Amino acid sequence: MSFVYTERLLDAWGNWSKTRNNLGYSSVMGAIVDMGQTSGRRLCRTMRITDDIGLAVDRAITALEHRSPQLAQTIKLYYLAGLTFEAISKQISVGREKAAKLLKEAVSWLDAFLLCLGLAK
Repeated sequence: MSFVYTERLLDAWGNWSKTRNNLGYSSVMGAIVDMGQTSGRRLCRTMRITDDIGLAVDRAITALEHRSPQLAQTIKLYYLAGLTFEAISKQISVGREKAAKLLKEAVSWLDAFLLCLGLAK
């Protein structure tokens, strides 16, 4: 799986999580979006995903949360809440560079996990 593809997939998952889907409910993880954060990043959401893929990404992030809650929180803050590295660093009490490294580590972990689920191209 390409790292860039995984980032695009996570961006699409963030959008999918925040919208009402055909399953009749919003993603549980999408609930953290309503955090009242005003500092966000500009997102380019061109990729669309199915409910099955959205749920698979949800499962992957839940598995990541069991392994490392901080990595999962970083993913949620970046892809769901749309926060910048600066805002994430304040939320999780680390430096900006550390927040960027945590996000890269989380995306790498999810990339490998999603590959095992067969979502690789």
